[in-house]
Amino acid sequence: MIKKLAIVLVSTTFLWSCDDFARFKQEKMECQTKMFGPIDLVFKKRKVGSEIKLGAPGFNQSLTITEQTRDRILGRGGPISATINFPEKRVSFTMKNKIETVICRHHSFKM
Repeated sequence: MIKKLAIVLVSTTFLWSCDDFARFKQEKMECQTKMFGPIDLVFKKRKVGSEIKLGAPGFNQSLTITEQTRDRILGRGGPISATINFPEKRVSFTMKNKIETVICRHHSFKM
């Protein structure tokens, strides 16, 4: 009986701690820029080809991740691009000839 209980506890702990078994994962960067106002970047995967949803008051745009390293991703869509540096929580926005770099709040949600 004790062996079965120990196996169940170990296996459930393993499954809860493993990111690969999450049914849903979403990350969000909340940024306050001077030129563009408040901007939210929402993404589910940090892989090349995945989508980043960029939302601002009265403006929604989808960016596609074109470059990815362990610490940084680059998303582009039309005239807008965003470079996200995760360890520093720093995002650089580029729109036409305007560039702004800000520190953002990072949220991660898993289920």
